[in-house]
Amino acid sequence: MVAVLAGGAVAALVLAHTRRQSPHSTPAAQLQEVTAIWHPSSSALPANALKLHLEFSHAMTESGIFEHLSLTDVTRPGSPVPVAGAFREVPLWSPDLRLLTVWLHPGRQKTGVNLNEDEGPVLIEGHRYRLSLSKHATTTEGAQLGYDRDMEFTASAPVHARVDPQRWQLSCTPDPADASCRIVRIGFPDLLDWAMLHMAIKIDGEPCAWQPVGDHSISAGGIHLKPGPHQLHVNPRLEDIAGNNLLRPFELETSDASPAGQETDVQVPFIAN
Repeated sequence: MVAVLAGGAVAALVLAHTRRQSPHSTPAAQLQEVTAIWHPSSSALPANALKLHLEFSHAMTESGIFEHLSLTDVTRPGSPVPVAGAFREVPLWSPDLRLLTVWLHPGRQKTGVNLNEDEGPVLIEGHRYRLSLSKHATTTEGAQLGYDRDMEFTASAPVHARVDPQRWQLSCTPDPADASCRIVRIGFPDLLDWAMLHMAIKIDGEPCAWQPVGDHSISAGGIHLKPGPHQLHVNPRLEDIAGNNLLRPFELETSDASPAGQETDVQVPFIAN
């Protein structure tokens, strides 16, 4: 589990959050001091999604964070329904307390286990949800966010297949800033684990400074690549947000799994012109 991260994050998928201030909220000048961004920020997440990430501009108070998190079913306008027991309430922070992994309860999201059968899944395909972080969440210095950070999304069809790099779209083009360098861009059909990406994908075995390009792609520029063949090196433990990785799907009862013990990086060839 890469949630208690030795490394940081890769790309910022900027959330268009909803601002809901109270009459006694913090002045605007202070509100800008602490930011919180949901990753991913897509308007649709698979109904079997397991985890999201919250990136903060400041170190946050480690304990009690789930008192400030809520999930609400807003499918019927004007009739919001709180989703009880939505989270696995174990605070998984990066060492600098600026990146939080938020798990939707795996026991409810995985089919065929007791919690799923007794309480049902957290997300229902076709329903619309609001994921909220309260304005009362505080930094280690005691500053509050000042207004709620909301993300609304629709639960789309679940994803049960392994992550397959052969489905990725990869381009390698000259870097306008330096003719001797290349820009490599990778597009993904599914939403991958935001916190694992920059550590999990390398070029010719070397790490890259990946940056976001929307919800489904990353890019890195200033890369010195000689014309000819090269390789992406992908850690087989890289997951999508539903917990499927390159080795096996999260739902282990499916037959789509790699042989046991296959832990070496998956290599994806490409050509630099």
